[in-house]
Amino acid sequence: MTNRLLILLAHSTEMGEAVLRSTFVGRVSLDIKTRIEHAATTVNSLLGRLSGKLDGGVGVVSYCDTDGNCEYTSHLSESLENVFVQVDALSDLVKDTETRYKQVPSPTGGLAEEVEFEFPIWYQVGELGDVSGSDGLENLDSLLGSGNEPTLVIHIHATGTVESLGNGDGNLLDGFSNLSVINLCMATSDVVPSIVMPTDFASIHAIENRAVGNYSLAVGEHLAALLCSNGINCGGESLGLILNAKLIDLAKVCKAGESFLEPVAITDEGDSDEGDSDEGDSDEGDSDEDDSDEDDSDEDDSDEDGIGILILFDPSGADNEALAFKKSKASLGMLLEKLARSDNSNVVVELRILGEGNDKALTTTIASLASTPDEQCEEYTEELAAGGGRIMSIPHRIPWVISPIAIADVDPTEALGGIGESLMASASSVQCYVIGSDSDASAITAKRLIEVKNECPDVNFRIWLHSEDAVQHCEMPASVDQLSLTECQNDFYALAAIDDGLPAFVINGRSPKLIH
Repeated sequence: MTNRLLILLAHSTEMGEAVLRSTFVGRVSLDIKTRIEHAATTVNSLLGRLSGKLDGGVGVVSYCDTDGNCEYTSHLSESLENVFVQVDALSDLVKDTETRYKQVPSPTGGLAEEVEFEFPIWYQVGELGDVSGSDGLENLDSLLGSGNEPTLVIHIHATGTVESLGNGDGNLLDGFSNLSVINLCMATSDVVPSIVMPTDFASIHAIENRAVGNYSLAVGEHLAALLCSNGINCGGESLGLILNAKLIDLAKVCKAGESFLEPVAITDEGDSDEGDSDEGDSDEGDSDEDDSDEDDSDEDDSDEDGIGILILFDPSGADNEALAFKKSKASLGMLLEKLARSDNSNVVVELRILGEGNDKALTTTIASLASTPDEQCEEYTEELAAGGGRIMSIPHRIPWVISPIAIADVDPTEALGGIGESLMASASSVQCYVIGSDSDASAITAKRLIEVKNECPDVNFRIWLHSEDAVQHCEMPASVDQLSLTECQNDFYALAAIDDGLPAFVINGRSPKLIH
């Protein structure tokens, strides 16, 4: 029995609203694209990645109000009687192509370059009208048909005044079997925080948001594992719901949907395999068969030569450490961007995000980082003074293959348990970047890594710490005698590798010298 994926899109008035996006650091500008246009790009990118896979069925259906009635439109099949098509038939169902442009890292490591490519179109946006998310699910059974295959519905819509709390007759999804639904209520601003996979609605006050509870179910352990592998933190009891969903949330959920069509690929080591299964140029609609072959070769390289770069990220972010987490995440983004722009394409990179009960790991290559799909990247332009009154604009493209979430209580003990064994099985020399806040948990991390250093003397540790105390600042200091370091900081300082007589040790800085 093969799995099925249904993309259900609301053609509502709210989905036609423009999106406020943070295109510059510290500023918000109006995006010319609407929610539904952004959704269309992401859905077509997903179909491009799926094209060529042999198993699974996929459907794309939109709904809109027509003369007071909610009507469905199937975008892949000719009728609503069977909205699912086999993914290996997608290449024959392309409706149109568009010439688009995207920025790619310069091969020389300089400013990003803009390249032209052909973007295949399966799903095209139609007329919009007054319709709610509940309207789109009231007749879901007619779309699913008589089959009982495991089905995931990614429901893309927006909450609005049309939503109501319902009549108390129960959940719209009651009575379905082998069905999972993820409701993505798209935001119009990056500034409004997302509510990601809540376990209840106790803290949700807006009526239109609480109304989504009428058609939200727990995701279950299997889907939760897929979501976590693709950067959405949740558990089996979490509701399949993201309120004020950002474009990055939509991209991550679509990647989880892609993984849902490959249940045999899920293993105990699944984060690395699932996370790299489509790291090719998705917007160009490359076959995932080709990508999976490439990933297999990367996995073989990993088994033979081991990792070349290990990144350990501590997401400690309690209420009193919010700034430290923000700075740590920015440093992680800078590191991922610089790695993606390097020319060491075959180097294997392992990224571990520490966190009690939320440990995540991803194994990839620098080549895969460089080809991360556009919808999974954060792009912005940084403006810096360049002397002589000039302003230099630097484009950034951060491949968020895993996007860390602040965790108040981090216990790295379990996650670090097998680090030594992993490094000893790797290449003779490994660069290990340690990025995180200067928290109590970091002291545990430092002492465990000192033990690892003794076990693996060839590991090159590069330490990047951040604290709430912005006054404390050092970048690869020749001496720390006058810095009044804490015991934790001193442990990390002793751990840091020496480059040209200077320790690879930074506190509250962004020294590019740290990144080799």
